This record gives sequence, structure tokens and C-alpha cells, in this order.
Amino acid sequence: MPKTFIRGEFRGQKSMDEALKAGDETEARFIELLESRGYEVYESEDLDYSPIFIDVIGVKGGREVTFQVKGRNRPGRHRGFNDNFVTIELTNVLGLKGWVHGKAMYLAKRVKKGFAVYRMATLRDFVKSRVGEEVATSLIDTYEGNGGLYKKYTRPGRKDEIVYASSSDIEKYFTAQGERIYFYPWVEPLD
Repeated sequence: MPKTFIRGEFRGQKSMDEALKAGDETEARFIELLESRGYEVYESEDLDYSPIFIDVIGVKGGREVTFQVKGRNRPGRHRGFNDNFVTIELTNVLGLKGWVHGKAMYLAKRVKKGFAVYRMATLRDFVKSRVGEEVATSLIDTYEGNGGLYKKYTRPGRKDEIVYASSSDIEKYFTAQGERIYFYPWVEPLD
């Protein structure tokens, strides 16, 4: 049984509630999107901090597809959205494996006009090949911009390890592996 946490244990109650609300809204939009494409959709019963990390299950033509759903990126709590990067969770706030190591087949990452959908196994391979052991002092510093290894970032007083990876680096890696990143546009544009 995974260790649970009390809302507000890791950050202020208000910001935790806002994050949970934003996550629920992002998942609802992704579910609408899958349903508009003919999928029968189920929400996972697993809690977000479980080691499974499956938020949404889609079934179409007898094939089941599982997704970890994430909202738009911010390079810091009070900064604007930046879709040029993907925050990848290596270790979660409980010190357990992060969502990139979960069982979801795909990451559905919200972007300005829809969702970018990444094959999770290829994203894990990207992490193995492009993330080093060096630790950054700020989230933005995890990215060197020179094609070298990314640094891990751990927030002070927390157990999580994250990487702020360039979307273009991920796309180049996927292309080199013969993979593609899918884009699911909104049914009705929101942004």
C-alpha cells in the first residue's frame, strides 16, 4: 500500500487544492477529447501517488490504451506557461518512483491547443540516455541547451527529482528512434 499524504503536507493547502483542481480539469478535457475520437473512456481508480500512474484508460476497436495525463508546464510556480519544455518526474515527493516509471503506455501532455501524446517507453529511454546524476540548483538549470546531459532538480526539503526537458530534444530523440509524438487538437479551441 503506497504511503498517503495529507493535503498541504508538502505545500500550502490553497496551492495543493488549486493543483488538484487544475489536474482534474486537464483530465476532463483529455477524456472529452478521447470520447470525441470514438474511445470508450474510464478513469483509473488508482490514486495519483500510486506506483501505477495511470489516469485514463481508453478502449477503441477492442484495444485498451492507458495514459498518464499532465497539465501545461510552468518553469516555476508564479511563471507563465511554457510548452517548449516537459517536466519529467523521476522520483515523486514521497521518494518513490515518479510517473515516468509508471505503467501508462502514453503521456498525454496538455499544450496550448490540445495534447501532445508521447509513447512512455520511448520517453523512459530518453531519460536513460539524456539525464545524468548531476543536480541542478534551479529547475531551469536542468537544461544546458547544448545537447549534453540534463541535470536532476530536487526542491529544497523534498524528495522529488524532476527534469525540465526541452520538447525539441525529446522530439529529436523520438524521431531518431523511429517514433513520433502525436498531437490531439481540441475539439473546440479553448486557448
